[in-house]
Amino acid sequence: MRLAAPLTAPGEAEELAIAGATEFYCGVQTRQWQDAFGDHDSISRRQGKANLESMEELKKVVQETKMLGLPLFMTVNEDYSKGQLPLALELAEEFEALGGYGIMVKDIALMSLLQKKGSKLMLGLSLLACTSSASALSFYFDLGVRRVVLPRFLSINQVKLILEKFPEVQGEALIFFDKCPFIDGYCRFIHSVGYQTAPPEIDSGSVCHEVFSHDVSYMLPACFELFGFPPVSPACAVCSLEALTGAGIQIFKVGGRGRSLKTLVKVLRFISAASKIPETNLRKELYRKCFGTACSKGACYYSGISDE
Repeated sequence: MRLAAPLTAPGEAEELAIAGATEFYCGVQTRQWQDAFGDHDSISRRQGKANLESMEELKKVVQETKMLGLPLFMTVNEDYSKGQLPLALELAEEFEALGGYGIMVKDIALMSLLQKKGSKLMLGLSLLACTSSASALSFYFDLGVRRVVLPRFLSINQVKLILEKFPEVQGEALIFFDKCPFIDGYCRFIHSVGYQTAPPEIDSGSVCHEVFSHDVSYMLPACFELFGFPPVSPACAVCSLEALTGAGIQIFKVGGRGRSLKTLVKVLRFISAASKIPETNLRKELYRKCFGTACSKGACYYSGISDE
């Protein structure tokens, strides 16, 4: 089983690999980017401690993962403005020069520029690209994409129908953390961004009705305001491992960029152990033992999704 785990600091890779990770991904938010565009999430849809802080840290992480013989992807998975695109491209090219394996990307212009420059980076299509059909994947395939994180609103049968048409493309699915009650990939299109400390003109007791993206006062996504904070039981898909594999998924991704190393090690050990247990009820019991709470339908990936 291929398990992709997030890295947020040098020195984490070996311990995560021992726990079961077979590849890694990371974000980078340099001082250069922050000085130019602010310290919000405009580089990789995560900010603060979810990212490495410098190219020096990135160099160390690349070296550590290469020593382990395991691939490292860097997330540059936003849509970039005309002013941001050159720096995003520079970051991707520097990562490749350091020996990075691939990038998780969404921006079509960035993909096109890398293709024209002859980049050898593996292009992985971010979950945020919301690839919900074979036609969409065909478009990205022509831009060099050879890996795709498929959105969780697809049924397992729909995942299979898409991937079977593209045997050259590696399918990836999130299996732990980060489940959103809204639709994957449309965060800033189908709902608003809310604030814990709302701007003066906004009623802090209600959800904002405009999208205030790229704003340093951003604190809380509207899905949390509408549905409450994430459930005590973390989102999980271990009961669907075999079905997802049968549908063509090759890589299982642990979300949670920015979570502690201790937490990620615990999750990887759980997934590795659960994958060796065939009975669903025993997997659920292991979940309870590991996380101190029963799993729930609201935090379960793929179960109950119609194949219609």
